[in-house]
Amino acid sequence: VCDKLVGMFGFVVVTQDSTGKRTGVLAARDKIGIKPLYMGKTRDGREIVFSSELKGISDQCDPKDITQIPAGHYWTPETGLVKYYNPTWDQDDDDILNPTPTTKYTTGEECKQALEEAVITRCMADVEIGLFLSGGLDSSI
Repeated sequence: VCDKLVGMFGFVVVTQDSTGKRTGVLAARDKIGIKPLYMGKTRDGREIVFSSELKGISDQCDPKDITQIPAGHYWTPETGLVKYYNPTWDQDDDDILNPTPTTKYTTGEECKQALEEAVITRCMADVEIGLFLSGGLDSSI
């Protein structure tokens, strides 16, 4: 599920049955790690707690029992931390270190369209007017 999400996020989903008994927990962090997500074991060791800010769980947990969920990972009690985002540029095999040139787009127009769609997707916001001042390629579109 997480690999299909686009954007910046850190979330925890808890499911329960009709009696209120917890049936599942899923915590996940966005692919690049823009939004923080911390997890920790409570001092009594009985619960796992989550927060988007370290101060949100620091009173309940021993500092050695707090960890930040890494970018591109999800956590469940059954699996522990699992890396769901595995981009080709983040691998150490020989094909990546010595790549064969390939082109995803057959025309410059296809490349331009893909870049414009990516920028439009990231420009969605809660306010009507916004401005990117990074000076990067996407800011010039």
